[in-house]
Amino acid sequence: MSELFQNLFDFFTFYSYTEIKKLNIRSLLGFSPPLRHHRSVLYFWLFNRLGETTQDAVAIMLQITSFKQTQPLNTDLKPRLIIFDFDGTLADSLVIMIDITNRLASEFGYKQLSDDFIATLKYLSPWEIVRAIDVALWKIPWIVQRVRQEFYTEAKRVELFSGIVELVERLKAEHYRLGIVSSNSEANIHAVLRQYGIEHRFDFVTSASTFGKGRAISKVIKQSNIERANAVYVGDEIRDIRAARSVGIKIVAVSWGFNDPTALLQQKPDLLIAEPADLLSAIDRLYSPAILSFPAS
Repeated sequence: MSELFQNLFDFFTFYSYTEIKKLNIRSLLGFSPPLRHHRSVLYFWLFNRLGETTQDAVAIMLQITSFKQTQPLNTDLKPRLIIFDFDGTLADSLVIMIDITNRLASEFGYKQLSDDFIATLKYLSPWEIVRAIDVALWKIPWIVQRVRQEFYTEAKRVELFSGIVELVERLKAEHYRLGIVSSNSEANIHAVLRQYGIEHRFDFVTSASTFGKGRAISKVIKQSNIERANAVYVGDEIRDIRAARSVGIKIVAVSWGFNDPTALLQQKPDLLIAEPADLLSAIDRLYSPAILSFPAS
């Protein structure tokens, strides 16, 4: 794997954009994925085609996100709005969420979440999780409402992931507009951001239903008067990837949240990053000519 990794590094780092355009990528690499889309999931396809395991593909992809981009950023395409999920992306709230969920289990009649059970849920989509915990669909809005209420009383315990405050400050210094679309309540999110002194750094905080993130994202993009090509969503769950895809914007998945990285990769995000500090370079790669303009044949 290390030899393959080094070869890829050499190819994508030291070949100029003009030279890459002249090459027959399919012949060079010996496989034929749909290259016209050029998302970084290309790497995932590559490793599977060359016999790498999913775990190896994840490991290599996370290393790829730390590469220095040698091609200049296309400033005409540079995103102006970055929208974040909250829980699992900005806030390290999983333990508190599990505690609350387990406290409510007997009241609403669903399975408690043991450590082993949670480990299996990390590979599932939202609907699969609903089936796994054996909860009636009609109860979900009531459960979400109660979880939000309980969360507010626990907000002082919620911490942001290491590096998030610094990331937010750097993004604002780079003149990005920032927002949050989350299934948590706006009051809860504001309470946590206020503790860290970055509440004012976000242009908006919007609460969405558990399965309605796509609609909420579409609404805030329209209200922000931003073209969809200039917006990026950042999230940690399968539903975040699906929500971004449903409204036609780019999605950067993060490996430090709820869903396992292998489950995220199966949903084909544009990029998967390993730590908050990787986001700016990930955005550079998303909007670089080297990523967007591979030849179709």
